Amino acid sequence: FREADPQMNEYPIFKTFIHGMDKKDERVFMNEVKAQSMTPGDRVVRRNTKDRAMFIVIQGQFFGLDDSYPSNREIFKTGSIIGADQFMKDDYWDMDLICKEDGSIIGKFDFKAF
Repeated sequence: FREADPQMNEYPIFKTFIHGMDKKDERVFMNEVKAQSMTPGDRVVRRNTKDRAMFIVIQGQFFGLDDSYPSNREIFKTGSIIGADQFMKDDYWDMDLICKEDGSIIGKFDFKAF
């Protein structure tokens, strides 16, 4: 793991996510996000497991594999927020989350830090 990209808050989806946070809370949140570089095929989350965390695509693309694969494969691009239900409700993950392209970076915010 390495520190989160300080430019992460420049992405429109992420800016919407943190809208309304005061600067102190935003700073605390950014310090708790753990970023990890991934390579294509790396699995971030395994389906039908519990990981009470939220993920933010900092760079690159990831995709979800679920029952609808291959007809429908959801792509998560830079700025995407993934896992709000799992974070808030401690739900099981309904998909495998896989890295799609080289140089991708994903940030993880664990519920324990909340």
